Amino acid sequence: MKSDLDEVIQISQFSRNEQNKVFALAKAEQVILNEIELEYKKKTGIIIVRCSGVPGEPMAITNSYYEMLQKQLTTLKRTIKSSVRELRSNFVMKINISEQGEFDLDFVDVTIKIDFPKFENPKSYTVLNSFKESFRVLRPFADYTNSLSVRGHQFRLSVIEADLTLSIEDFIEVIACPIVGPRTEKQWYSFSTKVYKEVKKQYKFNVTLPCVDGELIWDIKEKKIFLQHQELF
Repeated sequence: MKSDLDEVIQISQFSRNEQNKVFALAKAEQVILNEIELEYKKKTGIIIVRCSGVPGEPMAITNSYYEMLQKQLTTLKRTIKSSVRELRSNFVMKINISEQGEFDLDFVDVTIKIDFPKFENPKSYTVLNSFKESFRVLRPFADYTNSLSVRGHQFRLSVIEADLTLSIEDFIEVIACPIVGPRTEKQWYSFSTKVYKEVKKQYKFNVTLPCVDGELIWDIKEKKIFLQHQELF
């Protein structure tokens, strides 16, 4: 448990070929890990591995503890590799680690972040064109979505981000068989239409909607409006 933020140790490793070093660093510092984070960069195809934990008693943690963590990470990466390539999207996956060093793969937090396309031709800037890619990725995860956030800049859609909680098994299954029910399809399109209209009215826009049983709740939203004015002075 992270009882003292000053004692929390974070370890990051950015090289694809040197991800094993996160555990070597943890071992050197005698860190008891309680969370591992995988960040996938679609553009480069790189997985960034981050670990966090708290200091343990010096020389009290055995080599087998870190070997077990490494084995679980290797298996996890192998398990999700084809799904990640099929998803074709940036994401961050956070996995809790028990005191015994076991990954909790039944309740995983996943944040999927997608940039909206930028169109050179203004006529291409429509609701359907803007949300096509994000809905391809996100709508099949509707039942596992906690909230959906949209940010806009300069009267244009900028970024959409989904916060999910699901098992690794569900993550793989949804990507393999991306089913979208007619109710979800209709309701999410209604959401996209409202967001599209609102963002065109504001220079900077930020809205977060909770999602319950796959339905986005427009009436319960966290909304930030930014106003900007400029003139010669």
